[in-house]
Amino acid sequence: MSSAQPSAASWSKAGARTPLHATSFGKVLLGYSTVEEKQAYCAGELAACTPQTITDGTALAAALERIIYDGCATADEEYQPHLHGLAVPVTRGAEHVEYAIGLATDAPISGYMKKQYLSELRYIAKKIAGIVGRQGQ
Repeated sequence: MSSAQPSAASWSKAGARTPLHATSFGKVLLGYSTVEEKQAYCAGELAACTPQTITDGTALAAALERIIYDGCATADEEYQPHLHGLAVPVTRGAEHVEYAIGLATDAPISGYMKKQYLSELRYIAKKIAGIVGRQGQ
């Protein structure tokens, strides 16, 4: 990584609030939210974090529908330059998705690597869902 690029530590801080529409984690949660919640979010102001951030409600709504179809979300330099993310939902049956798990990297994620990462992320998400499900009983 060149010195001109931010370090991974500068990308995210524990507990930091980030715009849902600009991160892969946020887009997963939005994608699996109720129709009413999606419509309300897409109708609101969508601030640009970078030139790649989706700021049009119609375009975001289409992206959220794609997330349901793909079962994952990506964000490529939408929140910060040089930050590429991939996230999947943590699902517990037909319940509303409350959690997501993912990764962020400073390099674009190739199709091959996306397939590899998704396999691992979905495996981990399933394990987490089992743990969270047992705690909720």
